[in-house]
Amino acid sequence: MLKGTYVSTKPIALKYGGVLGLGLFGYTTALLMLGIASPSAMMAIYLFLSVAIIFAVRDYRNWNNGVVTFQKGFTLGLLTSLIAGVIYGLLRAFYFKFIDDSVVQQGIQDMTTLLNSAPDMTAEEVEQSIEMLNWAANSFLAQASMQTLDICFMGLFFSFTTAFFFRTVR
Repeated sequence: MLKGTYVSTKPIALKYGGVLGLGLFGYTTALLMLGIASPSAMMAIYLFLSVAIIFAVRDYRNWNNGVVTFQKGFTLGLLTSLIAGVIYGLLRAFYFKFIDDSVVQQGIQDMTTLLNSAPDMTAEEVEQSIEMLNWAANSFLAQASMQTLDICFMGLFFSFTTAFFFRTVR
């Protein structure tokens, strides 16, 4: 890209979203393999997401002569999080489905125990919940979709705030 010419958000989103998606997968997989995947350690993915969106919008602004509208910043953040979410979701689902499903099976066991001890649920409701849980946990598409939606939802929030603070007011 040449500075001063029309700047598209797509290449910037692909660059930052691709790197972020691969990085999130590597980070969470390393935490799982090391056995230190606590909820607080897993929440760091949102920090990485926000930093990637900030860098993407800053990069766009630098290439566009210091100008970024709210709409362009918001769109760029959403596109970055969508690309990262799809890459991360597909890689995680592939990993859990075909390489190591021990985390998923442990989660199913923990949720089954929790559901069976719920005093306000009937046996039929518990059985239906466990059946749905098993389907979602063992479905490639469901796993990939949940991971992707998680990243995209948080990306929506970070995109909004980043675009608001980086916008050029005329």
